[in-house]
Amino acid sequence: MIVNKNVNYVFYVIMEIFLVISILSLCGIASYNHSSLNSNGISVSDIVNNWSKGPIVDIISIDKLADCSTGYELLVRDQWSGTVDGCDCRGQTSLGISIDRRNKLNRVIFSNNETRAGSLNVNPRSARTYGAWKGSKICVQRSNSTYDEIIPKMAVSNICTLGYKKCGVVDTVNNIYCVPFNASCPINKVMISNIRVNPPFDAIYKKINLGSNYALYFTSYAPNSSLIVDVGIAEDGNICVDPTQKYSKNATYILEVDQGITGNCSYYLPNAGNFDRRYKAIDTTSKQDLYGDNGVSWQLNFVPDYPYALLLSNVGLVSRPYIGFSQTCKNFDQDVIEDINTKVSKLWKFKALV
Repeated sequence: MIVNKNVNYVFYVIMEIFLVISILSLCGIASYNHSSLNSNGISVSDIVNNWSKGPIVDIISIDKLADCSTGYELLVRDQWSGTVDGCDCRGQTSLGISIDRRNKLNRVIFSNNETRAGSLNVNPRSARTYGAWKGSKICVQRSNSTYDEIIPKMAVSNICTLGYKKCGVVDTVNNIYCVPFNASCPINKVMISNIRVNPPFDAIYKKINLGSNYALYFTSYAPNSSLIVDVGIAEDGNICVDPTQKYSKNATYILEVDQGITGNCSYYLPNAGNFDRRYKAIDTTSKQDLYGDNGVSWQLNFVPDYPYALLLSNVGLVSRPYIGFSQTCKNFDQDVIEDINTKVSKLWKFKALV
């Protein structure tokens, strides 16, 4: 009997899926992600992306139009996704226009006949990254250590061994990161305030200016706070538990690229809800200021009938540490721990093939 190689590969990948989910379940991760691991693989990708980053060790601010220097990257990689091709038929009731497209703005390019009948094609606008916050672009430097390399350095029973010091909460299950006394800790606390407001006296802070009115303070001397790994932009501080969706409390603009995935977070986990509560607030601003800082407002000048009331909502700058890996797994054979990222990545690549 000839066995199809693809069938064997599918069987192999299915076994990998069960292995990864079993490990993640045992390690305390699947309590948050088990449903989505089984249903769509989205949280698998989220875990891989999170674990592959190093914690932030330095922060600088630069001009909004400048690029981060070598060795630094943008603090935030979220973006306004731009707009799609459209056709403006507002006020047009001509018989030359399809009845379902008359008298409204549409997400399609019309035919030449419909254009001649009075509709106007609307060109798409390109995406813009939210690299700037409160007047400046923020760049960060990361440690080369990834989560699987940090796991062996976690405290046992939250107590660092002799000769080591506490650097802060490293993940979402409150494990503690320990380093030798003479080593530097990653950044474990960030705050943004008016430039005339001094930071608290609980640690030694470094200060960088954001525009002319704000300052960002950060420190590596707040061992009771959390390391910063992922940073995002969240309307009203809410990030969907499904990271492919975007929360918006208001209606969205019909021509925006992600219009179909923006709104109420539809994905729900029984013990987590619709929002990823592992993210904690750093700062807030208005959507109008965020769009102005990052060139989105300029793009909106070229699209018709944008509902500017959408800009009145607030957006939050939020962060989370590593997605937690329980102490249950700390004593696993290190080859098993290091193999998780490889297996998860393999599953994510396979997902694109089926």
